[in-house]
Amino acid sequence: MTRILFEHITKYLHFNDDSKMVALGEEAFDKVFKIRPPITHLPSKFRDTLTFIWKEVYFALNSSNKPFT
Repeated sequence: MTRILFEHITKYLHFNDDSKMVALGEEAFDKVFKIRPPITHLPSKFRDTLTFIWKEVYFALNSSNKPFT
């Protein structure tokens, strides 16, 4: 990815409203304020997806262990 393309993407990609950001040095300052929404959203989505995949793998392994008749 070129620098110009990266700058173009980051220019329009926003996750939080900058007017609500707490100033540096204040007690409630959050270093990852600008990307907090995806940080809090993604783990739950990964957990849901991984749980689904694990159930599918578990079912596949359990049904393959049946003895031949």
